[in-house]
Amino acid sequence: MLRLLFLTLLLCIQFSVLGGPPTEEDQPPSKERVALAREAAERGHVDSMFLMGAIYRDGWGVDKDSEQAALWFNLAARQGDGSSAFYLSQMYLNGEGIEQDRVVANVWATVAFAKRIEGAGEILTMLNEELTEEQIDQSIQILTEINKDHPEMLGG
Repeated sequence: MLRLLFLTLLLCIQFSVLGGPPTEEDQPPSKERVALAREAAERGHVDSMFLMGAIYRDGWGVDKDSEQAALWFNLAARQGDGSSAFYLSQMYLNGEGIEQDRVVANVWATVAFAKRIEGAGEILTMLNEELTEEQIDQSIQILTEINKDHPEMLGG
């Protein structure tokens, strides 16, 4: 278990040193490291959940899979990871591999903004100009429901 956490942490550090999601020039992680990150994510390690989302979104060492990316980003965002919320908001905003939904994009942009993620404010401003009052109320209702089950999402 300790080895798993150490290797996952090492992979996360390497990922963060890259300055964000990997580019095509970056060397993809080995299958062993992806498996270790997945195992840690499945055990609830939030940074590993984010990492799995980024790996699937960008097809970094695995086949691109936007649904898997959204699933991992969603799990991490519900546990308070602002970067995952930001990437989810972008995916829903642009319909990147998942059905476009501006109401849900607003939910995740709000979480990312609460976590002080750069760029979230711009998405919120744009969406609040485009969405109707009813749609904004829907996003508030969705956010409230998610937060009931996951109070850590907006905490600290």
